[in-house]
Amino acid sequence: MKPFEDLTDNERFYDYDMALKTLQILVALGYQISAEEMDSSLVKYLELPAEKYQLSNGYIPRPLNLEAVVMPDYLKDLVEKLAENAHCVWAVGRIREGWTYGKATASFVVVVVVVVVVVVVVVMSYIYLCTGHPR
Repeated sequence: MKPFEDLTDNERFYDYDMALKTLQILVALGYQISAEEMDSSLVKYLELPAEKYQLSNGYIPRPLNLEAVVMPDYLKDLVEKLAENAHCVWAVGRIREGWTYGKATASFVVVVVVVVVVVVVVVMSYIYLCTGHPR
């Protein structure tokens, strides 16, 4: 992960496409979008703690702080439609990349069972050793 401005055009495509499709669905549903002159001093960003959110490359995400934005009840159905459309846009992209839906194969189930057994054995061994029982 890295700041948006450091992304290549290819990497930015998903974000631009999702934003564009969101605006398109608003227009398609009959909403009119207008913009007043923005006072940039009113735009606030979340200040996320570096110890939790800073990546090894120094990047800390800074999304807009939307805590004070109250959504009117009449927009709740729109939020549902936008969320559904976002999922469909995501699914179209994955299908174009060759993703498919398939049933779990027997070999996959065996791998999952083996991993679970190994994790249980490691955790039980750790608990056994930490309780002071002799080895």
